[in-house]
Amino acid sequence: MPEQEYPRWLKTLILLMLIPIGWFTYVAVAGDMDLEYSVTTEGVQITHGGALVIIPPENRLIPFSEIDEVQLLERIPKMRKILGKDGFRTWVGDFSSEEYGRVKAYILNTKWKAIVIKTKSSIYIITPADAVNFVQQVQARLEGH
Repeated sequence: MPEQEYPRWLKTLILLMLIPIGWFTYVAVAGDMDLEYSVTTEGVQITHGGALVIIPPENRLIPFSEIDEVQLLERIPKMRKILGKDGFRTWVGDFSSEEYGRVKAYILNTKWKAIVIKTKSSIYIITPADAVNFVQQVQARLEGH
């Protein structure tokens, strides 16, 4: 039985279809990007390992001296992505919220309680696993400043 030869355009089309499928799979599987939050002596530390070339790894410190307000929410506010990653549960990057305007989101799990950290120049939304305890730690440090 002779081997069937496929047209060049069909081979190209299949190859072009595999690129977005691979990209979607990576974004879906990339997971939490090793996103971590901690309360240090200087402020709130947020680190993550990044995702491909879109989001480089980051090690951000929000100093206590710049924090104006910390607010606990039962859920994350509705937001639209401006630039960043909004996977199945992990969202990292610049987002827009009707309630808060432009925010920097570091959301590990969209089902968890959220914390809004307001500074003079930015608004951050994070989702540590134990949000209530995290807010208490931050507020205790803020009272000490």
